[in-house]
Amino acid sequence: MQDPVARQEAVRNFRFGLIAPVVTRAAPPAERHAMLREVAKGKYPTPWGQL
Repeated sequence: MQDPVARQEAVRNFRFGLIAPVVTRAAPPAERHAMLREVAKGKYPTPWGQL
């Protein structure tokens, strides 16, 4: 993936994919914070297959 614009889009989509369940759900701030902490604990493959 050499195209910088395509790379930026892939990174945006990857990041949003991680937080989408948190930001698209109506939840109290404390619950959202806990959900984000759980997401942050994980290891996820990047758009390039790396962990």
